[in-house]
Amino acid sequence: MIRLRIDSVVCDLAAEQPLTLAWSGRTLTDPEAGRSGEALTFELLPTAAAEALFGAECHLYGAGRFNAALHRGELLAGGTPLASGSVRLVETRWHGTEHRYRVELRGGAYAWAEQAAKGWFRELEVAYEGRLLPTEIAAGWSNDSPVKFLPVYRDRYEIENGDAGLRPPERLLSTDDYHPFLSIRALVQALFAKAGYTVESAFMESPWFRSLYMSGAYASHDTRVRQQKMGFLARRKADRTTTANALGRVEATPS
Repeated sequence: MIRLRIDSVVCDLAAEQPLTLAWSGRTLTDPEAGRSGEALTFELLPTAAAEALFGAECHLYGAGRFNAALHRGELLAGGTPLASGSVRLVETRWHGTEHRYRVELRGGAYAWAEQAAKGWFRELEVAYEGRLLPTEIAAGWSNDSPVKFLPVYRDRYEIENGDAGLRPPERLLSTDDYHPFLSIRALVQALFAKAGYTVESAFMESPWFRSLYMSGAYASHDTRVRQQKMGFLARRKADRTTTANALGRVEATPS
């Protein structure tokens, strides 16, 4: 008998549900073969164990509370594990006079994200080539270049008293006063491209996301001179964590 165990709770599958599983020995020897991962969808019967796990009522917000946390699942056949991964409650639906829980078991293709989070931005291949000339700096402000040089300078000149009265401080910026900023969109694309993926996202193609750029002052470099010159350091000093809401979205805020 095939059952699905979620967080040590054994749930019964709907009897009429067809189940097709296929494995290949190539996935055990070739890392590229297991890159796409697998996703299996099941309908579970409303047993006492399932109701204690998902909730006894079939209502609109039933999936929200369960999906607010990470749940691990394991597909069993006679006590033998067939597949494992994370479990997400897709929907609760009525089937005749009783409701069913429709869940998704997803496994594989996630280890690369953990490795990518531990890597360095300097290891990403972002295609850019240019010369630090006034014309190219100005042209980069209006094109899709992944690197833009922006003027960041702290002016410490004091007002001088000249023959004709107070003389305001004046100074023309040189190319050395422009600091490179890297496109967030180019970084995300390079992050996925390094693992062999491509990203299709309307949000990433929006003008707002394409306008996001970050400084390249990291803790691995001596930035004391830059700090004196610019008056700030654009770098992360501590780790930050967050959790997704019921819709799977993560709010990124300054806090």
